[in-house]
Amino acid sequence: MAQSALQGSLVDLTENVLPVAEELILVDDKTIYVSMSEKLTDPNATNPDTAKIKVYVNGTEVKHTSNAMVVDWVGATGTDAATLSIVATDANTFSIGDKIKVEFLNGTTIADANGNKVAPASIEQQF
Repeated sequence: MAQSALQGSLVDLTENVLPVAEELILVDDKTIYVSMSEKLTDPNATNPDTAKIKVYVNGTEVKHTSNAMVVDWVGATGTDAATLSIVATDANTFSIGDKIKVEFLNGTTIADANGNKVAPASIEQQF
């Protein structure tokens, strides 16, 4: 075979795996961390719709209207871009003994560097 027949074509591949939640960490009575499967783009840069992220404590949804939640990096400048923090306004929202569930709904704006939005799925853990 001629050398030219052995040469292939260069194909650009784009990673298209959806990020998923892997672990919940109870930080304090107002804060939980969600460890993700990969680094994400800055959630505040795209104004995430926190209505697309639901949090349940012992089966009861923490309502956004009465207890606003802020989704941000762990660390003020995104030093750990694979971990999100969810901070409630009200003290005593989370506590040891609670079963906490975080659900990412279809349409969330939080995504990885290639624009793959977080998979619509949930993670639950007893603390």
